[in-house]
Amino acid sequence: MNNKGFAISGVLYSLLVLFITLFMGILIVLATSKFSFDKIKNDVKNNLEASIYKEDILNGADPELKGLIPVTIEPNGTVRKADVTEKWYEYKNKEWANAVVLNDKNIVYNNGDIIPEDRIEQYYVWIPRYKYKLWYTEATDSFTNLDSSKVHSIDIVFENKRTAKSEGITNGTYLTHPAFTFGTDELNGIWVGKFETGYKGATTKEEAQVSTPDSSKVIIKPNTYAWTIMSVSNMFITSRGIYSTFNLNTNSNSHMMKNTEWGAVAYLSHSKYGKDSEIYINNNSNVITGCGGNTASESSTSNCLNVYGSKSNNIYNQSTTGNISGIFDMSGGSAEYVMGYTTGATTKYGTSGFTEETFPENKYIDIYSSSINNQYSKRKLGDATGEMGPFPASSGSWYGDCAYLIESPYPWMYRSGTHHNTTIAGLFFYHGFTGDVLGDTSFRIVIN
Repeated sequence: MNNKGFAISGVLYSLLVLFITLFMGILIVLATSKFSFDKIKNDVKNNLEASIYKEDILNGADPELKGLIPVTIEPNGTVRKADVTEKWYEYKNKEWANAVVLNDKNIVYNNGDIIPEDRIEQYYVWIPRYKYKLWYTEATDSFTNLDSSKVHSIDIVFENKRTAKSEGITNGTYLTHPAFTFGTDELNGIWVGKFETGYKGATTKEEAQVSTPDSSKVIIKPNTYAWTIMSVSNMFITSRGIYSTFNLNTNSNSHMMKNTEWGAVAYLSHSKYGKDSEIYINNNSNVITGCGGNTASESSTSNCLNVYGSKSNNIYNQSTTGNISGIFDMSGGSAEYVMGYTTGATTKYGTSGFTEETFPENKYIDIYSSSINNQYSKRKLGDATGEMGPFPASSGSWYGDCAYLIESPYPWMYRSGTHHNTTIAGLFFYHGFTGDVLGDTSFRIVIN
């Protein structure tokens, strides 16, 4: 029995050794296979990334699509699906990247295909991350004499979010623009609505005057009626619902444009990568998006003098680039509330509709402390307010644009001016109001 016991134990031991050997062999094969698979996957990923078009001067701040469809736009407004392996933007030539949201994601377009206008719900333009050279940090709390020598091409250097931030605070040093820091997240750029937000289905200006928030009614397109007559809180609610209503990527975030984000567009526009001169007013009294006057300060008219998509020479002076690739309606049209609020308000939150419970997180809003309208030292660097000074009471900011900071009775910022503001409307216009309904005032949406 003992011999048999030893024999059985020997067999079991041999089987155990064989099992362990086989098991270890399988693990080694699996590990080798995983390594090979990971290598193949990484090689494919690297090859794919290497094949995607990138522009050297952006230094890694190239567009991140986040569920948007990349497009190119011809001077007559024709939209084509972009091939991202080929050049579809060129900031050194003032050609900014564009993308769209479709109303039917089940329809697939091949590279180069025309995307019909009636399939597009929203247009967006990419603002790459950059640092800029400071030039007027010593803003004073008074009206004085405008120093026209300070109207200049803004020195911009593109950078990516892995680059150490520049934190300059004195003239001549560089500052990474604050619009590219969203809470604790560093961004490679932001997608900005190409036009003022319109009301879907409106066939008249009056039909687009709706005070109720509804993300499904958002349309960001040319030749539509801007959505006006809404409080700041309802504009914010509507903007926040975009990424879920239109099924954008889960890592995307939609919100109402902040004041510093307006500044980021303004500074890029006034650099060698943008129009670098005064933007022409949208002087259409029906607040039709994309329109432009024949001059920078033309009087209001019911006609759309320069219609988006009507040019063959690609000269759109009402755009941030001077061509069709830029952002429109940033001078005139309807004014635009932005998320900029002062704690110096006479009444907390003004009449915006916000309460203690619904007031946004800090990452969605720029908070100021000004209590009078010429307290320019309370500006934020990069927001295109106090840095544009010093300011005379009579003619205002760069190009004579209005320059009144938010104050106690008017604690909410609005930008651009309206179609009837002529000489004081513009990219560098800013003023305050209560946050309540303001005639001919719309809003703009940002995705990051």
